[in-house]
Amino acid sequence: MIPANDGVSKRLWSLVLISIGIGVLIIHSAGSGHAGNIATEGSPDAAAPQVLNYVMMANLLNNVNAKDAVGAVKFHWSKHLKRAFPGFEPHFEILADLDAAAQRIRDNRLHGLIMDITQYLSIREQVNLKPVFFSSSSTRPLETYVLLVHRNTNWRRLSTQPSRRLMTEKMDQPNIGRMWLETVLRERQLPSGDTYFTQITPASKPARIILPVFFKQADACLVLESAYQTMQELNPQISHQLTVLARSPGFITSIGCATELISDQLIDRFIENSVYDSTENGRQLLLIFHVKKIFAFRPEYLSHTENVFRKYR
Repeated sequence: MIPANDGVSKRLWSLVLISIGIGVLIIHSAGSGHAGNIATEGSPDAAAPQVLNYVMMANLLNNVNAKDAVGAVKFHWSKHLKRAFPGFEPHFEILADLDAAAQRIRDNRLHGLIMDITQYLSIREQVNLKPVFFSSSSTRPLETYVLLVHRNTNWRRLSTQPSRRLMTEKMDQPNIGRMWLETVLRERQLPSGDTYFTQITPASKPARIILPVFFKQADACLVLESAYQTMQELNPQISHQLTVLARSPGFITSIGCATELISDQLIDRFIENSVYDSTENGRQLLLIFHVKKIFAFRPEYLSHTENVFRKYR
């Protein structure tokens, strides 16, 4: 196995694991004759490697080198899946254009798609997608965001305050955490984030988001609570010096979906046999990918996420 690169975000590794899972799902489907154009055993084309097409959206990489991401997926495929399912070859690709991914789905050229949850919510009425499962960096299925401030500040609640510098995750477009913060500001009849905060500074790692608040170089930060908890474990002083000004409801932050080429029956069968934390090898994979647990998708998990997305729109 390859060690996790420090430059690779937790979200990337969790979604790499999801992509591998979707690959297994597609293989099960191919073996049962339910995968569209994929040849099944005994067909004239069965001797040729069968291509499994799945895509990760580029905005999930968070400045990680795309070649490194693709290489990691191929490595884990070759080590953990190829021997068990010979004759199949994944084609894993990173796309920046969500519309291009949607067109591939319409053309029946895509079997799996891994994306930010806001992308899924914006595209799900345009194409047929089946949410399969998602990962969490905590032991709970849903992730919460926290708005943190220093304890030695007089800022105790969101109100009209001038000169506030906010640290956030680096993102190409607002993620569900940023959307939640915008809806909170709107509900309290405050200006939008770009106006309410005099400066919004993105950073690629949790430490670079949280520590500026700890050292009073920034007024607040918006970060996943699981990342905040990890920082507290590394440096207990952080919990003594920082406090939560606001906490979001639980969200799904990213999701892996299968297209309509995959049957519901086979999705159910795959989920029943994909408990990664029940075996030593599975636990090792989760450890490498900085993932605590993988959960099968259920519609009720999406309620808070849908609500915030709808309000933001």
